[in-house]
Amino acid sequence: MDNTSQQNSYSVIADYPVQQYASLQYAGDDEIRDVQTRLFLNHLHYTLEYSDFYQYLFKRHGIDLQRINTLADIVHLP
Repeated sequence: MDNTSQQNSYSVIADYPVQQYASLQYAGDDEIRDVQTRLFLNHLHYTLEYSDFYQYLFKRHGIDLQRINTLADIVHLP
């Protein structure tokens, strides 16, 4: 796989450069939890938007993304 193909296949990772989170090693629990929650929700919405499988799965299980607001809400996911 050439570099261009590899970059395209990992575009979600490229959207979240690791360097921007380096300061989290010194962050408090609340700040870390906020970043984790934001990344989780971004990933959840991205997955649902672009994955036919997850669109089907969420519809089949009656999952409403409006009810998923924190990491604790992960218990509502199949």
